[in-house]
Amino acid sequence: MKIKTTLASLAIGLLFTGVSHAGPPVQYNNTPAPSADLFSPGWSASAFAAYLKPDGNLAEDTWGGGIGGEYFFTSMLGLAASGTWVDPGTDEIWHNYVTDVVFRIPFESLHIAPYALAGIGVIVEDDTSILGRAGAGIDMRFTPAFGIFSDWIYTFPSGGGRKANTEDYQFIRIGAKINF
Repeated sequence: MKIKTTLASLAIGLLFTGVSHAGPPVQYNNTPAPSADLFSPGWSASAFAAYLKPDGNLAEDTWGGGIGGEYFFTSMLGLAASGTWVDPGTDEIWHNYVTDVVFRIPFESLHIAPYALAGIGVIVEDDTSILGRAGAGIDMRFTPAFGIFSDWIYTFPSGGGRKANTEDYQFIRIGAKINF
């Protein structure tokens, strides 16, 4: 009985004196975390797999690959250069070297940026031809320094009307990107 009375007295005393055994009061910082600028201007390098889909039957559907580099002047506007190599079964490796203007719309909170591109370049096979192209894709960033991308590009060598063994074709590219 004496122990119960002592504990009750101690509890009542602590209740009225405001003494706590929880330690010092906790202070919360309500400052929002800084946002990661995932799509900031600057340089990047990429490597990708490319699936070639010719519009006609002069070449075969096939896989290839390539490398690229880009520089964004703002978070939305940049220039990209790339080289792609595929073997479409025409006894020649197709070498595509292009420069594109890229316009993207970053959604930082979703970590994605849809984009459109248009450019010019050359295709080198048994001869060299000028080509034009246009496409669209999506860039996804995991960190400000690393991301992946996928796009679809329609390519038309020499306006699509030349008399050669190169026809209009499409590329589907999937790759990884490192930002500097």
